[in-house]
Amino acid sequence: MIITVLIALTYISKFTLINLKPIRAINTRATLETFQYIREHTDKTDKNAIFIFRKPRVLTLFTDRRAAAYGYPYPTHPYPADDSIQWNFFRKINAQYILANTEFKEDRKYLIPFIQRNHDSLKLVYSNSHFNLYKITVTKSMK
Repeated sequence: MIITVLIALTYISKFTLINLKPIRAINTRATLETFQYIREHTDKTDKNAIFIFRKPRVLTLFTDRRAAAYGYPYPTHPYPADDSIQWNFFRKINAQYILANTEFKEDRKYLIPFIQRNHDSLKLVYSNSHFNLYKITVTKSMK
C-alpha cells in the first residue's frame, strides 16, 4: 500500500512539470495550408507512399498520410556523412515526398543542404512561406 502511494506521488509530481500549452506551430497559416495541400493533392490510397518530414507523427495526424523522419544526429547516431545512406533509407521505405520546413533548425542544418545537393532528383511541387514539398523523381543508386 505504501509503495503504491509513493509511486502515485512520484507520477503526480512529474505531471505538474509537463508543459500542457498548445503547440502553436501547428496552427500557423503556412502549416495548415501545407497540410491541406497534402490532403487534397496526394493520393492517400497509395499505401506505399511515405513522406519524409522532421515531425512525422504530426504530418500523419493532420494529413492521414504515412511519414518517416530523415536521419539526423543523436549522441549515439551521427548524421549520415554520405547522401547515399539517406537515399538507401528513402528507397527502402519507398519515400515519395520530402517536406522541408525553413523554421526547423534541423531542416536548415541537414535536410535543406541535402535537398540542394540532390536537386536533380527532386521536383518542387508545393511551396509557401515556411514549407517546401518535393516529389522524389529518382532515388539515387546505392554506393
